[in-house]
Amino acid sequence: MPHHLPARDTDTRQDVGVPLRHGLCAMSRAKGSAVVDISGTDMPVKSAEELMLTIGQNNEDPSSPCVLTTRLQSSDPVLSQSVTHTTLECPIPPRIQYASAARLREYVYVFGGRVRSTNLDSMYGHCCFTLGKRVYMAGGYNVDYLSKCWCYDPGLRGYWIRFGDAPKGFCHATSVVVGDKAHIMGGFGTETMHVTFSARDGWQTEGLLPFCVYGAVAETRGVEVCVYGGTCHEGQVHVYDTERREWRETHNPTHS
Repeated sequence: MPHHLPARDTDTRQDVGVPLRHGLCAMSRAKGSAVVDISGTDMPVKSAEELMLTIGQNNEDPSSPCVLTTRLQSSDPVLSQSVTHTTLECPIPPRIQYASAARLREYVYVFGGRVRSTNLDSMYGHCCFTLGKRVYMAGGYNVDYLSKCWCYDPGLRGYWIRFGDAPKGFCHATSVVVGDKAHIMGGFGTETMHVTFSARDGWQTEGLLPFCVYGAVAETRGVEVCVYGGTCHEGQVHVYDTERREWRETHNPTHS
């Protein structure tokens, strides 16, 4: 059941629902972090701005795991490069790593994660994404790679629902949603994996990535998926067209 109380440093089995006005973490400068796009017409921001929350340990300021990244959208090439970072308060352990987060309406939900303490019945390095009015959590690591898939529905008194397992266990993969389907890519030991999940069709194999990656950041632009950086993929950007089912490498996904 989500709660809004500060979590204990030694408890990694938390699921915290945080109002966006209270914030969550940053895009760069974070280790083992989760990135959530909170832009949208239902948010109190200008249409010319993109907002990102990154959830994870901040190596530059370990006491501030929550940073809001604002990127200005403009036809002016100079203004379009404007990026600012703002530290926000967030009730999660300051040194948590490999947690997952997903936005559902005006809340961002943070699940699991690794804190240097006892990790009984816990997981980290899992994926988290929103489909419809539910939040899904899949994969991760705890002694071994996990393939379990769970669904959290706030409308059902916060009940968890078990879905079918992924084709194989994975950890530190990247997830992003296009339409009613989540794309899960890469992972430690599964660096070229590309599978999809939907509530209707379950798990499907999309194919192999034309590159190796784990711990990357991804976002959706229309029907395309953009994958940025990550281990084995540093300084690279790849874009996947979900309609043509084709990958391409690019250096400027904003205007591709």
